[in-house]
This record gives sequence, structure tokens and C-alpha cells, in this order.
Amino acid sequence: MMSYGGGGPLHAAGYSKPLDFRDVLIPQWAAAFSAFGCATADYSYRYDQSLDIVVQPDMSNADEVAVVLNDALESLADRTVESFERDGIDQTETEFRPGLRMQYAGMLDDLEIQIPQDRWEGGLDGEDVEAIVDIYETEFAQVFQRAAKSPEQGYMITMGVGTGVAPSPKPSIPEEPLRGETPPEAAAKGERPIYYDGDWHDANIWTMRAIEPGNVIEGPAVIEAPATTILVPPEFEAPLDEHRIYHLQRGT
Repeated sequence: MMSYGGGGPLHAAGYSKPLDFRDVLIPQWAAAFSAFGCATADYSYRYDQSLDIVVQPDMSNADEVAVVLNDALESLADRTVESFERDGIDQTETEFRPGLRMQYAGMLDDLEIQIPQDRWEGGLDGEDVEAIVDIYETEFAQVFQRAAKSPEQGYMITMGVGTGVAPSPKPSIPEEPLRGETPPEAAAKGERPIYYDGDWHDANIWTMRAIEPGNVIEGPAVIEAPATTILVPPEFEAPLDEHRIYHLQRGT
């Protein structure tokens, strides 16, 4: 479980206590974790185009369907290229990910599927359309596990979807040498009583920035920073690893 935000680390122990997580991770930069993810996410443009294409149950019109799909998806690909060019991003650094929304003919709900890159490269043909139908049926079986398939009705392609993706610069996660398990004296802020799980406990208070990789904070304890607070309850401990990520876990 990943805990983030200003308030998340305060409640991580409560969330995870009754559940059997393999690990509970609290990065030192938890307060900015969401912004960190947004800032490092790939650039992306997504466009779609309404379609109304029937695929016959026997695939007799698969070649004709492929022609229409190629035209629609190539148009969407061109739009993503134009968007990236406007942003000053080189086309050679971008990737186009084609998709479709499909349903069995007569159904009310459609599903979005992705077209594999090896199918899209060079354009689609009739065999690719048959493969796309197989992908849809697999997706349908996963999403609507108790619903009956109806391939005898044929298929409806309702929308073409094109997503252009370009990588953004990725920062490196810190990696520092491990120190001993005992935190330095400079990290200690004293003690104060805290109320947890229906009782009062004398908790050690720590300054987050002064804790060193390899240190183990034993509960009951509170780790404080200007933008967030980590609660380490009784019977818990929180070792800090070389990437400055706390691992909140039950003490041994």
C-alpha cells in the first residue's frame, strides 16, 4: 500500500492494521506525492471519433471494415502529431496507441479495447479485424463475467480512439548509504502522550528530515514534518530505506 498526501501517513497504520499488505510504503515526500506523479507522467493527447460500423458475425465484411478503421485511426494519429508539434515535441519521440469502443450488436453498453501495436503497424486488414473481435470477446468475458455473449448478432464499432504519448523527463529517486538502526540524537524532539486505539501512550517525537536511512523508528512514535505527519502506533515500527521511504510494519 502506498500512503501519500499530507494526511495519508497519519492514517496509514489504521488503514492497514486489519489487512494483510505485503508492505506499507510512506515516502518522505508523501505530501507532494500526487504532484510528483503528475509532474513525471508522460505527455498525452487523446482524441476520439464516433463511428457506426457493423462487423458481420461471419466476418464477411472484415476487409471493408479495416479500410474504414484505417482512415479513422490515421486521422486521429494526425491530430496527436499536430498537438505535439504545437508543443514543440518531436514526432519521432511520440507513440500512437490506437483503440476502439465496441459492443455486441443490440447491446446498450460498449467497451474500450486497445489494438496491439503489431496489428496497427502497417495498417489493419481483415485478419486484424478478426483479431480485434477476439480481443473484444476476451475483454467482455472479463468485465461481464455473468453476461451471455451474443456473437451471432454481429458486432458494432461505435468509436475510434487515438492516444498520443510522449515521454517526459523522469527525476531519479534518491539513494543514500544506510546508517545504523538508531536515529541520531538531533532527530529526537522529546516525548508527549498520544491517544490511539482507545488508550493513551507515551510517544517519542521525531523530526523527519533528521532521520537517516537505515534508522528504525519504533512505536509508539510520531514523525513530524512541516507538510505531513507519520504515526507509528504501539507494536509497529518504521524503518527508513536507502530511498528515503518508510516501511510501516508490525514490530518483530
